[in-house]
Amino acid sequence: MTPRFELRDRLRKAREVKQLSRDELADLLGVHRNTVANYETGRQSPTRATVLAWAMVTDCPAEWLEHGDRRGRSLAHHAA
Repeated sequence: MTPRFELRDRLRKAREVKQLSRDELADLLGVHRNTVANYETGRQSPTRATVLAWAMVTDCPAEWLEHGDRRGRSLAHHAA
C-alpha cells in the first residue's frame, strides 16, 4: 500500500529537501514562523498563492505540493 501524504506533509518535505528552517522559509515567504508551522501541522490551510510561492521558493513542482503528483491526482488514488 502506498502511504498517503497530505498537503501538510508535502509542504514540510519540500522545505526539508531544500534544507530551509521554518524561520528561513517564513522570511522568504514574508510570513511569520508560526504560520509556516501551522501549515506544516495542518492547523491552518495555505492559500493557493502561498502554495505557489512555497513551490517557487523550494524549487518543488506546485502540482506535487497541491495534489501529490505532477498529473494533478493524489498518489493515494493509485493505491488499491
